[in-house]
Amino acid sequence: MDLAVCSRFISIFIIFTTHTACVSANSTCGGKITGEGSGRITSPFYPQMYPKNSNCEWTIVTDIGTGMRIEIEHLNNKELSNSGSIGRCYDTLDIYRALPSGADEQVTPSLCASSIAELDTRVFDVSAIGGSTEVKILFKSDYAVQMSGFSLSFYASCNVTLQGSSGVISSPGYPSDYPKNTVCTTRIVTPTDTRVHLNFLRFFLEDSVACTSDYMSIESSQTGNGIAEVPQRFCGERNPHQIVASSNDIVITFVSDGSFQKYGFDAEWSTDFATQASTEQTSTMETPSTAKPTTVAFISTFVPSLAPDLGHQTSTPEYTGT
Repeated sequence: MDLAVCSRFISIFIIFTTHTACVSANSTCGGKITGEGSGRITSPFYPQMYPKNSNCEWTIVTDIGTGMRIEIEHLNNKELSNSGSIGRCYDTLDIYRALPSGADEQVTPSLCASSIAELDTRVFDVSAIGGSTEVKILFKSDYAVQMSGFSLSFYASCNVTLQGSSGVISSPGYPSDYPKNTVCTTRIVTPTDTRVHLNFLRFFLEDSVACTSDYMSIESSQTGNGIAEVPQRFCGERNPHQIVASSNDIVITFVSDGSFQKYGFDAEWSTDFATQASTEQTSTMETPSTAKPTTVAFISTFVPSLAPDLGHQTSTPEYTGT
């Protein structure tokens, strides 16, 4: 057999494969989210490029008496020039809240940036004003350039239980003025055999005799021997500074009436003041004066209202639609 002839019928197959990372993306645009303590919303196909001519609307409805905190985690929707120095905002992200009157109130001007570093703030608080809190997230894109879009998280910010060793707490809407006619309770539970330490950085409420108008109160959520003690109230500009509770389980209640509004308060909480001093906080508030810590003993039969328990959540739901 002629080998030269046979070689014409020899075929060699070379198989070449590549491996690429699989990125989870969802094309759904908009939806309604009800009764969730926390979650995440992203633009269609995030973190890939969102499509042209998008018009997405998400509606988030919280439990009665619960406000909401929204944090922008990623934002890239600004069209840059070839040099990268000039940007135009044709694609927008807007946040609205539904008022009891039925009208929509814009929480922040339209958000447009090439990164979150360009934002003045990326955390927005929507306080509870009676009933449920309803927030609308609107995202629109035009026919031209597309970017990676946005990712934001949301969670209940009023009438909640916080568990752990440290954290921060503030009045509704802080550092903007708190709303009128608001009642907001937050229960703080630290580990067993510890005591809650509160460090108030700023404190500015409406002043009144015996704190009967706007006030912040602190009381134990643990029952004692049947003896109920009136919770200690704070109001005006008298900053309580550092307070050490007698237990690991307390309730902070904030109440405002229908008259004057101030910017409220901002505080750190932990199991000791040394932890607060050594932990970086994303706060620009002034540090308190060097006042001695106040020990507050509470005996109360107060039973906090049921609220979403953020301390027991092991994962954050993600939403790109219904």
